[in-house]
Amino acid sequence: MTIPALRFAGVGKSYGATKILDDLNLEIAEGEFFVLLGPSGCGKTTVLRMTAGLQPVDRGEIYLRDNPLSGVPPERRNIAMVFQDYALYPHMTVYHNMAFGLRRHGHGRAEADARIRKTAALLGIQPLLERRPHELSGGQQQRVALGRAIVRDPALYLMDEPLSNLDAQVRAGVRTEIKELQRRLGVTTLYVTHDQIEALTLADRMAVLNEGRIQQVGPPLDVYRAPANEFVASFLATPKLNLFDGTIERVDGAVLVRTAIGTFRSPNPPSALGGRTAVRVGLRPEEIKVSFALREGEPSLAIRLLEPLGSQVLAIAERDGADVTISVPADAVPEKAERLGVVPAGCVVHLFDRDDGVAVAHFRSA
Repeated sequence: MTIPALRFAGVGKSYGATKILDDLNLEIAEGEFFVLLGPSGCGKTTVLRMTAGLQPVDRGEIYLRDNPLSGVPPERRNIAMVFQDYALYPHMTVYHNMAFGLRRHGHGRAEADARIRKTAALLGIQPLLERRPHELSGGQQQRVALGRAIVRDPALYLMDEPLSNLDAQVRAGVRTEIKELQRRLGVTTLYVTHDQIEALTLADRMAVLNEGRIQQVGPPLDVYRAPANEFVASFLATPKLNLFDGTIERVDGAVLVRTAIGTFRSPNPPSALGGRTAVRVGLRPEEIKVSFALREGEPSLAIRLLEPLGSQVLAIAERDGADVTISVPADAVPEKAERLGVVPAGCVVHLFDRDDGVAVAHFRSA
């Protein structure tokens, strides 16, 4: 049986009567790039800090390669953490920032120098070794922070929203570098973010966390395509998930889901629907098909606003008081568009239980 690189067994954390983490059970495989995704305050940074030994665990245990971490001081855990604010020593050069941890862990001068120069070459920061942090750009500081972690050759990397202080272009570039580096080094990585794009592009697997509880674990595309509940679907929708009340009819072996903006047909009724006659219907903006070529008397939605986003346009529309946000290719939008029609065929539909929000079906409408 393969031993996971990192395992959380019934881990809990509270501040007074407030539960921050509640019964966290999770296994991360050796060499895996695992992402914890969730909103601010959901407990994801607390998971990192407890793993690093910066905060105590109240309940349960964390295991690194099957060894319990309780009672092991942070400096003996063989874990490297990359912080959101980089945490570089301002009075030290890049070289000495990278050397600091090595010296503390007893590495000799020659070995430390060899590791630093090898890591600097890997990250392309050799020309920066004699500079101080205030002489570096944000992207360069982030590379130095990564280098300080890599140079230690730890058993585990912890990354706490390391790209949130970078502008969009630099963030995309560094994100690619982090993924390529992790694949090359093969070191298990636990990465925390609130950014859905980061999670979907970086993770081998991901967990969505909310209010201290894991909502879903799986490969990014599986989580995106089949969200476990309404919260996961909403959190993985940009700009927002469209939600409607829906009623279900069964006609000639097919299921018809009727909503305020159209009727969606599934020729193969999902068994999880059971005998339900009412559901909540979720439609992501990018998973809705529309037409601007409307025939007289055909149901349509009034367009309130068009937001150009380069290759895409966000159409904010409404019908009978129901708002809907739709992402449309820019070249498909006519000038002075005032109305659009939802084309049910080809739309991806997510159905949720009205009471508890648990997903009951996902299908592409026929």
